[in-house]
Parts: sequence; C-alpha cells; structure tokens
Amino acid sequence: MNGSRAKRVILWAAGCLALAAGIIGIFVPLWPTTCFLLASAACFSRSSERLYRWMTANRWFGRHLARYREDGTVDARLCRASLRVLWPTMAASLLLTSPPLWVWLAVAGIGAAVTAHLWSLARRTAPESTAGAGHAQPLVQPGAGVDPVPLHGGG
Repeated sequence: MNGSRAKRVILWAAGCLALAAGIIGIFVPLWPTTCFLLASAACFSRSSERLYRWMTANRWFGRHLARYREDGTVDARLCRASLRVLWPTMAASLLLTSPPLWVWLAVAGIGAAVTAHLWSLARRTAPESTAGAGHAQPLVQPGAGVDPVPLHGGG
C-alpha cells in the first residue's frame, strides 16, 4: 500500500470513528457531538467523496455542517435547544444518583464550560430563506476574527 492510499485509509477510519462518536453524542448528555461531526466531515473530505457527500446531504446534520463550513455560524435555536436538554438532564442525573459533592461540582463545571462554549459560537438568528434567495443574517459574536475551519483541503 503506497503512502497516499494508506493516508486515505487512515483518514477514512478516523472519519468513521468520529462519526460514530458524534452520533453517540446526539443521545448522551455531555458527550460532544459537533466537534466529532466536523472532524468526520474533514476526514471524509480527504478520503471518501461518497461519505463526505452523504454527510453534507444528510437530513439531520448536513445543513448544519454546510452552514458552519460556509460562514462559521450555528443555528441559534440549536444552541438554545442544546442547553434546554443539557441542564435538566444533568440535574436529573445528579438528583437520581445522589453523588458526592465533588461530582456535583464537576458536573456543574462541565455544564458551565459547555454553556460558555455554545454561547461563544457565532449564531444565525434568522431562519434561512426557503426560496433560496439570500442568506439569513449571521449574528457575529464568537471569538471574533476567527475564520471557520475549512473542511476541504483546498479552502
């Protein structure tokens, strides 16, 4: 196996692992989702055109990946929905298990860090046009001046 083929196989395998981890994150509170899906798309963009197209056309997360790749924004409703699930789930977990104080503090710290991260992202507040003419106006307020990570090798 030559170096280029080996690199593609490694990137494909990493993309599959990252995709699996991202899908787990959809269902498991505090497990990250977005970073794994972005990593998966980046790996597939360099290893499997078919899987990359599948990810970016996927009805569940394709438009979110495309939006992030295009202008570095995420849907504000998605951020709010994530927080509406995150905090009650963490509270229920703590109340149902009665862990020691240090666990309460650790979970609260993780929740605060996740909340801060979500609110640090640039968010789009207006829904996208269904006619395809124009884009929603992004609300830029992330770590300003940071370019979105290109998912394609050439961009």
